[in-house]
Amino acid sequence: MNEISTIIGIAFGITGGLIGIASYFKSNKKEVKQEVSEDTYTKAKLEYICKGVDDIRLDIKDHARQLASVTENLIRVEESVKSAHKRIDGIERKEEM
Repeated sequence: MNEISTIIGIAFGITGGLIGIASYFKSNKKEVKQEVSEDTYTKAKLEYICKGVDDIRLDIKDHARQLASVTENLIRVEESVKSAHKRIDGIERKEEM
């Protein structure tokens, strides 16, 4: 009787150990799947952010080009206004005489 109890105890111990090991590997697989899922999500978000930053850079470059064009046009207009003022001043002087 004592031997049967020992054998049953050892069998339950081994069974419990195997169940524990199986549970460990199962939970480990779930953790790995969850980590992979989180990493994938993080990578997708980073790629989205990088694309947004690239779009912003392109917009800034485009605005800089437009500003340069407007600045050139403003310089031309200012020169033209100066020239017009000189002509107007000349016409006013002639009328005063």
